[in-house]
This record gives sequence, C-alpha cells and structure tokens, in this order.
Amino acid sequence: MFLIKGITGFYHVRRGKPQNVDMSFFKKACYIMDSAGFSVITVYCPEIASYYEAQIAVGDELVSMLMNKCYPVIGFCKNGSDGKKIFIDLPGENLSEFGYKVTSAAELNAEFNNFDHDLDAAELEQIKYWKPHSVGEIVFNEWD
Repeated sequence: MFLIKGITGFYHVRRGKPQNVDMSFFKKACYIMDSAGFSVITVYCPEIASYYEAQIAVGDELVSMLMNKCYPVIGFCKNGSDGKKIFIDLPGENLSEFGYKVTSAAELNAEFNNFDHDLDAAELEQIKYWKPHSVGEIVFNEWD
C-alpha cells in the first residue's frame, strides 16, 4: 500500500488542505455492504478522526468499517481490549467496483517503515509525535 500525501488528514498550510471525501460516498459503501448481506447498524463521523465509521453486524459480532476522510480507502477492524484497533479481513471486494480501495489486514497491520509514501513534512511530524505502530494507525488515526 502506497501512502498518499494527505491521507493522515494533516497538511502544511502553504501546501493546502487535502481533498475530502464526502460522507455520502461512505454511506454508499455502507449500502453496498448491507446489500451484500452484512447488517449495517450505525454510520457516523467521529469528531477527532481521519475516518468515517460504520458498525456492522457480522453474525453475532460487531465489526467497524472505516473509510479515510481524504481518500476512499476502506479497512475493517475490531476493538481490542486495550482500545486499539485490530485490523481484520472482511469480504468487501464488491466495493472495489465502485471506486473504493479495500485494504487487507496484512497491509494495515504492517509497520510503517515497510511502505513507500509521499507524505509531507507535516504528516511525518505527526507520525513522529504519535508514534503509530502500524500503517492502519496512520490511515485511520485519531490525532488532534
């Protein structure tokens, strides 16, 4: 996975704000998942986060579907006992047909050092400060 400039939601003022993906595009992804047999429980936009979130029932389990606010990158996760996200694989191939990039658990759980990127200095400064352990913690962050 190549980390695109702006994916963290942070930017240098002189370079301009990264693009924003409208929440309606995320809601469309939720509708696609719902029509694929998953039950979407709730859809919301966390106040301080780089992503939109939906709670999805997968059998008896609740799973979160996340979409980055700047790029239509989607990931799935469960919440660990320590509150950290545990990225998982969930069938979402049909989302790719509609312009979403569904990331795998392997991509999101990988260490940041293993990936190419064109993140700008403001983003790298945030990464240095917050010390994320995985690519998923960068793409789907809750940094303020």
